[in-house]
Amino acid sequence: RMAANVEGLEIQPLAWALCFGADYGGMGTLIGSSANVVMAGVAAEAGYPISFMGFFRIGWPMMCICVCVSVGYLSLMIHIGYV
Repeated sequence: RMAANVEGLEIQPLAWALCFGADYGGMGTLIGSSANVVMAGVAAEAGYPISFMGFFRIGWPMMCICVCVSVGYLSLMIHIGYV
């Protein structure tokens, strides 16, 4: 195991943070994930162009809400000893 080499390191909280961080990286901006770029291209071809700032106005606040929820969730799971 990777964590077995580092004394005192707990891998589970770091793994959860990595999972959430990777997810939020693509949620906040149009170029944050390939799925967003493809979606913008398909929407533009269908006559509904999506600008970077148009996506950002909705994506960034939604990402911030999800970050707040996940911080609360992780804190609760760590407090009760699940993580």
